[in-house]
Amino acid sequence: MIDSLHDPGVIINMDHILNEIEKALDVGLYIVALQATLTLPGICAALGSKKGNTDGRDESMYKSWYMQNVKPYVNWHFTAEDCYRYRCSLVHQASAHLRDVKTKREYARFMSVYPCSGIKIDNCSFKCIGQENSDGFVVDIPNFCMTIIKCVRLWENKVKDTPNFKRNYKALLNIHPDGIHPFITGVKVIG
Repeated sequence: MIDSLHDPGVIINMDHILNEIEKALDVGLYIVALQATLTLPGICAALGSKKGNTDGRDESMYKSWYMQNVKPYVNWHFTAEDCYRYRCSLVHQASAHLRDVKTKREYARFMSVYPCSGIKIDNCSFKCIGQENSDGFVVDIPNFCMTIIKCVRLWENKVKDTPNFKRNYKALLNIHPDGIHPFITGVKVIG
């Protein structure tokens, strides 16, 4: 069994997760890629925390991570609040409709033009005049996913040697080439 936390030849990083998102994009699994990408700020916030989780502060830690690690690199209309709310809606209800109307900045719907040659619409917000709940926001899924992945890799490079990251990485979903002793051995296991 390879113990990546004690084997000096194994790099501790999130590439196994990030690579799967990239593969999903490559084969046109855009919803899967988008859902997985939207979870990355929360995963990173937990990996960088003292306790290894967001401990009931998921929203604030997610948005804080986004503001520190995504916002400086992008010029999107898509805010940390938007990203968190979209994650909640898409991951928990498989919905592009946002139902939480507590904040002043509201979009009724998030959209993406299905990736195809010749047409790319990204980082656009709009409002249809005279129609209720007609605010919208359009992202280019491949660009959005790859941008967040790049931000994760930059962040990870900064924190990979910190005690919190090293300790919390042990609990991260990982691929174990020879299984997880004593449960399943001799075959590749995700766990």
